[in-house]
Amino acid sequence: MAGLSVLLSVLYSLALAADSPNKTTVSPPFNYTRIDADLRFLPPPDSTFLRREWISGIMPQACRDFAILKNLTLGDFSVYEFVFADCARPWVMCQHKESSVKINDLAYTISTTPVLMRQRVRHYMAVGNTHDGAAATWSKGDIAFRLDFTQPSIVLHETSHGMDHLALNDFGSPFSATDAWRKNIAADAAVVSDYSNVNWKENFAESTVIAIYDRAMKMSGGGGVEAIQGSWRQVYHAYTVVQAFLGDQIWRNSEKKKCWMRYVDSDVVFAVNGSKFDTQQLLLPTSDVQVMELPDHIQEIEELLDEATSFDAAGGTHEMPTFVEEEPERCEPIQSSPAFFSSECVFRVKGSVLSM
Repeated sequence: MAGLSVLLSVLYSLALAADSPNKTTVSPPFNYTRIDADLRFLPPPDSTFLRREWISGIMPQACRDFAILKNLTLGDFSVYEFVFADCARPWVMCQHKESSVKINDLAYTISTTPVLMRQRVRHYMAVGNTHDGAAATWSKGDIAFRLDFTQPSIVLHETSHGMDHLALNDFGSPFSATDAWRKNIAADAAVVSDYSNVNWKENFAESTVIAIYDRAMKMSGGGGVEAIQGSWRQVYHAYTVVQAFLGDQIWRNSEKKKCWMRYVDSDVVFAVNGSKFDTQQLLLPTSDVQVMELPDHIQEIEELLDEATSFDAAGGTHEMPTFVEEEPERCEPIQSSPAFFSSECVFRVKGSVLSM
């Protein structure tokens, strides 16, 4: 018996050290069409949001780097920044002309993600077909969405990569590489999706989507995971351990959370040659949000973490309802020297969405 115990211990240790969970997928699989339909109607932080458009020819260095990496034409980008009610510091978004998503509706979906997760995203990008099979990617705090892959579960999945690398550093970074995570996944009979088996980082991101769904639905008076997944016991540790470790960081926006920190934006540069655009003389909007440098271990990451599966195969849909009124509530030009913004507009979330 002692020999058997030693053998089991060795096998258990090898399983924790493996590159992926290598477990069966929960059966029946989660219905991501249902998950996205429910998540789309989480309330945004407010009924309106602010959108500023940058003048053409300048962009964040991170967007320029991504465009060059993916062989995208630099002059085909428009740059916006969005301010939501739960964070005084804006998020800068770059949109390529071949992106098929409406930038305001993407902003709406982003605004419904928990703000204490969203605060760890630096830039967002919306691009066309990058011909790499990825629905979206996360790298160094930036998220890029391909075509119309902007469903809530994908937005949350990519945001979760940032949490894995940045939010639980006291336990280890990435958290998905720690025994604290892997032992709990080993205790489950299955993983939450096929994609959870690709590697441990994707396993954490996929599990976090389910954890957020479970909490959000229960706080809305719904049944959470148990209401849509009869085999929830097979993956119980995956989503409850995320909830235990991340706590209020995955709370929905209606629980009145506010951002308290953001990572410093990448430099503003001229698209044509990458030289820095002088922002020292600009009277840009200020806030009391703490601005921090990206940690060194994040800046050294070279990989792009891809959501590379077929979203249709996972049971999802590309159809994106229109959540934001097409015409702005009001717009006004912004005068600055040197010129930086071309306009500032307030857009209103549709009343039919807010009443749901």
